[in-house]
This record gives sequence, structure tokens and C-alpha cells, in this order.
Amino acid sequence: MKKVFAILSLVALLVVSCKSSQGVSEKQSSLVDEEMGEQLKVDICQTLQEEKPGSRAFGNAQHFKLSTAKNMAALQARAELASNLEQMILSALNDGSAQDQQYAGDSQQGANIYDGLGVSEESIEALTMGIVKNTMIIKTSSYLKPNRQYNVYVCIEYANDPKQVAEETAAKVEQLIPDEKKAELKSRLENMKENLLNRLSR
Repeated sequence: MKKVFAILSLVALLVVSCKSSQGVSEKQSSLVDEEMGEQLKVDICQTLQEEKPGSRAFGNAQHFKLSTAKNMAALQARAELASNLEQMILSALNDGSAQDQQYAGDSQQGANIYDGLGVSEESIEALTMGIVKNTMIIKTSSYLKPNRQYNVYVCIEYANDPKQVAEETAAKVEQLIPDEKKAELKSRLENMKENLLNRLSR
């Protein structure tokens, strides 16, 4: 009888201990939630973009028509990819040096010119919009909201590998440079191609 009583007492002690431990764990978890806030859900398209930020971009759009929402999200993703490529080109051209950037224009309009190359920021922007047309959608996520609107995420990436994109971009930038300057800037253009490849490969 004493042995049975001892076993029952031990079981009761273990149950109380587990409940106490669970209560402390829940309290700690609650404190963490209060301090850090609720973690927001991340769509798979965002995760895929973060895996290769140099060659991918994602877009998000909402519309009552699913096809329209998909098209809007894809357009946003391409615009983001073009903007990223433009910044890569400008950074590669001036190699992070503010001294490379000059200004040319009048009171009506102007353009940033990089290191006397005769390449304006506006022409580079147009160039990138042409390059990002050669992209493909690698993932689409669609959600139907309570108001019957579709919430769509799209992730895109370049159809070609980073080396091909870097070579195509460098070649098109070279076409923007006046012929009389190309020879003296040959090594610089090669460096630009290498810098682009490094950024696109991230």
C-alpha cells in the first residue's frame, strides 16, 4: 500500500512540474511576442527573390480579375528588375565614385553624364527596360481575399544566365558611347562587365 501511495505521489508531482514548466514556457513565448511583434507571413515569391537578389525580382498586385492581377504583378516585378539593373550599371560605370558623375543640361532639362562617357542616366534607363523583357516567370502565388479581390505575387528572373546578361548589357552600354571614346575606355568597359557579372550572380 505504501508503495502504491509513493508511486501516486510521484506521478502527481511530475504532472504539477510539467504544468508549471509549460506555464513558464508559454509566459516566455508571450513576452517574446510582445517585444518582437507578430511575425508576418512571407510569400514564396519573396523567398525566391531573396535567394538570388541580383537576377530575380517579385511583384505584388490586387484586382478583381485574376489575369489582370497577374499582369500587374509581372509588370511591377519587371520594373523592379530594370531599376536594379540600372543601379548596377551606374555603380559599375562610376565605380562608386561621386567624382565620375557630371551634369549636363539647361534650365529646361538636364542629364547625368558619367565620367565623360556621354552616357546619360535616361539612356541607361531605356536600355534596362529593353533587357528585362527577356525574363521569365518562375513562380506565381494567388490568393482570394474576403472582398473577392485576387492578391497575386509573381517572381521573375532573367531567361539567360548572369554571364550572358552581363555581356549583353555591357555591349549595349558600349553602343551608347561615342566611337572616339571607345578605344580609350576599353579596359573600363571590361571592368564594368566584370562588375555587372558579380552583382548579377548574387
